[in-house]
Amino acid sequence: MNFRNLVSENPTTLTISPTHKCTAACYNCCLSCSPNIKHIMPFKRIKSHIDEALQTYPDIKIVILTGGECFLLGKDLERVIEYIHKKGRLSRVVTNAYWANDYNSAVKKLSTLKTAGLTELNISTGDNHQRFIPFQHVANAIDAAVFLNISPVVIAIEVHPNSTFTRANIEQIDKYKKSIEKEKITIIEGAWMNFMNNGDNIPNDKICTIVK
Repeated sequence: MNFRNLVSENPTTLTISPTHKCTAACYNCCLSCSPNIKHIMPFKRIKSHIDEALQTYPDIKIVILTGGECFLLGKDLERVIEYIHKKGRLSRVVTNAYWANDYNSAVKKLSTLKTAGLTELNISTGDNHQRFIPFQHVANAIDAAVFLNISPVVIAIEVHPNSTFTRANIEQIDKYKKSIEKEKITIIEGAWMNFMNNGDNIPNDKICTIVK
């Protein structure tokens, strides 16, 4: 891939989506991600893309792994983060936290990734995501990240006119207030986009979001 044909500027961020396979199946997902997708990019190809991007754009400071759900890479996720760290760059993962079934398993998972070099955690949640991944999973991931001093932890929340879950639901949780004040936890609200329906009054179970 010739990156110069894609971008003529000098970016500082590289985002890689190694799969559109996801543990959620949001109705209006802009990338049509779902559990039914089989393809996951192999480690060697991800490594090749990183090498070419860094060679073309040496000012890149952070590599973001998103999806789909990038935690479905399994052990390769750890290998990719370790490779990014060896290249002297920061790394961020974007996830729905499906893997954080309980606090202990979340600590174990994130501890492994932090040892590999992970520097930032971004968790997506909201009305639609919570149809597939309960907020307790998100809470387990937040608690584990705070315990391991992974900072920042960014919580990206879906927002639409009918939202029942907003940033206030997290801000009012006592144990997170100090971390939010110290900016160890950052909450952002993502703008919804309608891909399959007309009108703004879309039922909660028929929407999805793009989070920047």
